[in-house]
Amino acid sequence: MTPNLEEVTGFLYDEAHMLDSGQFKEWHALFTDDGYYWMPVSPDDTDRTQGAALYNADKAFFEISINRLYASTAHSILPARRACRLVGNIRIAGHEDDATIVRSKLQMHEYRVREIGNDDARVFAGTMHHALVHTTNGLRMRWKRVDIINSEASLTAMPLPL
Repeated sequence: MTPNLEEVTGFLYDEAHMLDSGQFKEWHALFTDDGYYWMPVSPDDTDRTQGAALYNADKAFFEISINRLYASTAHSILPARRACRLVGNIRIAGHEDDATIVRSKLQMHEYRVREIGNDDARVFAGTMHHALVHTTNGLRMRWKRVDIINSEASLTAMPLPL
């Protein structure tokens, strides 16, 4: 069953809301068991097993990262970061096996209050690609790829998923 654009758009908006509101375990559940999340350094990369990546993990591995976000020792996210994601230009780009490939644009604003020093405010923008499949639990991500426009810049830690 192929999702229509309205269903895909709703899924992407819900995903962005989950990430903005810190519902990382719920977001993790949106992946299929064989799912992965990939942020290559080069937008020209086509194979996630080759080349450098800002993030490259299968569902089992990034579950560990997500669980760390809930730990009291997660200093990289203390004080808590606030984020706002804008998703647009959503298009069904094709099909891969039983998955629908979706391309969209992302802009994420992140803000963090510091007790000492300057507050942090960052903006990320780029293109997202999702492979979405229908399951008995609704749409799920087989994979998600994010190509940010400044991927080759010097970036501080990125503990929150884009």
